[in-house]
Amino acid sequence: MTELKRKVKAAQRKALQDVIRYFENHREWMRYDDYLSKGYPIGSGVVESSCGHTVKDRMEGTGRRWSVEGAESLLLLRSIYTSGDWDMYWDSYMKIKRKRVYGMVLNTLNLPEESSNLEQVEDSIQPSEEALAA
Repeated sequence: MTELKRKVKAAQRKALQDVIRYFENHREWMRYDDYLSKGYPIGSGVVESSCGHTVKDRMEGTGRRWSVEGAESLLLLRSIYTSGDWDMYWDSYMKIKRKRVYGMVLNTLNLPEESSNLEQVEDSIQPSEEALAA
């Protein structure tokens, strides 16, 4: 070991110590034999493939131009769709939108803000027959 110390420069020694410390501190999560036996992917290929499918294939192409805001919006929606969370996202989005648009009306009518029954709201807004007759 002392011979190795003499051959390794200080910067190399620090880098090696950092790597050893990293492995020691993360040993708990490095059970690759267990992961492989359960069929989990342990390489980056799955992630890289997903990025290629989700990002690169959609963003690049003849004549395609994206603003940063437009690209981020599209990638957010595409990621939600490809992860199978589209319906859950859309339900959540509609609840937030409904609260923003109808929140004051729902509160005025003493209806819960998470009310998804807008027909109930519309019926409450409609004037009664007595009011129409007057």
